[in-house]
Amino acid sequence: MANYSFSRSGALHLLGLLALVGFSIATSAQQQTLMLRQPALSESHIAFVYGGDIWIADTNGDNPRRLTSHPAVESKPKFSPDGEWLAFSASYEDNTDVYVIAVTGGQAKRLTWHPQADTVNGWSNDGRYILFASAREIRNARSNQLYHIGLEGGFPEKLMDAVAVEGSWAPDGKRIAYRPYWAAHGGSSGWRLHRGGATPPIWIIDTQTQEVEKVPHPRANETNPMWRSDTVYFISDRDNNAANLFAYDTNSKTITQLTEETQWDIRAADIYNDRIIYEVGGRFKIYNLSSNRIADVQISINPDSPQTLPGWKDVSSTIQNIELSPTAQRALITARGDVFTVPIEDGSTRNLTGTGGVRENDAIWSPQGDKIAYISDAGSVHQIIVVDQTGRGEQEVYALGDTDYYSLLAWGKAGERLIYEDNHLNLFSLDLASREHTLIRTDLRRSGTAVSISPDGKWMAYTLNLANHFSKIMLYEFESETSFQLTDGLSFVWSPTFSRDGQYLYFTASTNAGPLLVGLDMSTQERPLRNAIYAAVLASDGRSPLLPKSGDESPADENADAENSDASEETDSEIPETVIDLVDIEKRLVALPIPERNYGNLSVAEDGSLYFMERRQPGVSNDLPTSERQAIHLLTSKTMPI
Repeated sequence: MANYSFSRSGALHLLGLLALVGFSIATSAQQQTLMLRQPALSESHIAFVYGGDIWIADTNGDNPRRLTSHPAVESKPKFSPDGEWLAFSASYEDNTDVYVIAVTGGQAKRLTWHPQADTVNGWSNDGRYILFASAREIRNARSNQLYHIGLEGGFPEKLMDAVAVEGSWAPDGKRIAYRPYWAAHGGSSGWRLHRGGATPPIWIIDTQTQEVEKVPHPRANETNPMWRSDTVYFISDRDNNAANLFAYDTNSKTITQLTEETQWDIRAADIYNDRIIYEVGGRFKIYNLSSNRIADVQISINPDSPQTLPGWKDVSSTIQNIELSPTAQRALITARGDVFTVPIEDGSTRNLTGTGGVRENDAIWSPQGDKIAYISDAGSVHQIIVVDQTGRGEQEVYALGDTDYYSLLAWGKAGERLIYEDNHLNLFSLDLASREHTLIRTDLRRSGTAVSISPDGKWMAYTLNLANHFSKIMLYEFESETSFQLTDGLSFVWSPTFSRDGQYLYFTASTNAGPLLVGLDMSTQERPLRNAIYAAVLASDGRSPLLPKSGDESPADENADAENSDASEETDSEIPETVIDLVDIEKRLVALPIPERNYGNLSVAEDGSLYFMERRQPGVSNDLPTSERQAIHLLTSKTMPI
């Protein structure tokens, strides 16, 4: 994205972005509430998390009430064996610690005080101690260890030296079933059915003999161990359909699958006597071990949450995208799920969408400046919306796939097409008149896409990511729907940009980007990225942008003719034709004479000047701090005849 400089008045408009936001709570006494999480079960109650608070209800889901109301997030509720107390983790003091509260309500009591996060796992069988996991003695912070602390507080005691991110006491008080490490990207958006290296098993350790028994593990993701008698119950995705409940008999060494959920993964579970309550699809179900029957738990709540009140929000701190209009009179901004246009000098800020409960993003301006396109998730599916730049009039709605996520990338120079991609690495062209979608390419890696459309709108340059983490620049001809290779794939190329006259395609290329293209490179060595900037001369009879000027005097009449010719061209507003001769085009690549640094965001101005950004790389040099700032470089005809 190019960089823009706003005037003071424009900046004031920018800071004044406001959106009227609100959410409707579609719950009533007859409707089941969804997005319920982390259930816990006792003889007479269910505890769970909703909206970051701890709630409690009868075991049939009736009489729900909020047990905590602190603005901080509470999680991992666990009942004491007698059902009188509830332990949970909360970050009341900007740190996650163990708390305990009576099921009848009242003030929660803080039990742990260490700076590391302490996550509640359960209770000892006698109800005297609360079991929790903490990384307080783990140097690399990639796992936890198990501790317990008394109900009245005191100093926590480590139960074993083995690493464990969660665990559960056996009824005999000697064994602990535990998960030793995290799953790959094991957060709320983890890798579903991941079969890579980080697929955690369930192990059982005897705390007296230190002997470890490993539950048979077929490289699957297994979590949430629970005990009943000599059986360990846990969540596993070993059936290759979804995460379900399984049981491991420590005597017979057999494993039995209990549930057969297919659409949603089971995310959390808890056991009490012969019942297991579990979370699936944002709702709760109870599995009865005696009858092998599953019952839904209907919970309906309608809280007075301050977050659901409609109100005006200053969204200037949540700007996601910004670009100038073709005449640079207004800026198009996407912020907090709404689309705005903001004046640079005169005029008022406009919220073009103003929708509560709908997210609009990736807004782009048409080349003529009369239309605006953006992605909307109204109806829980992505679709492209095209509206007048004022926000008035009818909307043009273009349907996309029902299950995928999409991003808008570019608008054709004549306003005839939109370029977009989906989350399955496919790049498309949408003809706005015929509403036809054309697949341009399917990428090989999830490394982003950079595109540029030629001034006459007949060609597009795009990046193709390769299996070796390098990339190619491809040239796509819209008329023939054919792609042609420009670069050889032996470097990482990015930021293709056509010149305004259609004679050149600029791009960056690096041959030392490898160690930086993977987030985890297992190295602490400083590895600065070096990019060079190249220009591809597109026509076979084109001239290098680096050829020197002759400096000769021109006759006055020739100057006059040239001026008249320029004036005529400006009057006619002719769009220059982009001629691309593919034969030997790889031999017409010209390296611009600038140092190799971390360049990006190439953009060409009306006068042919090439703008680009140099990004900071702290620690790669011992320069003075003033020279390590993010800089914008300008190449003009005074220094280089581009």
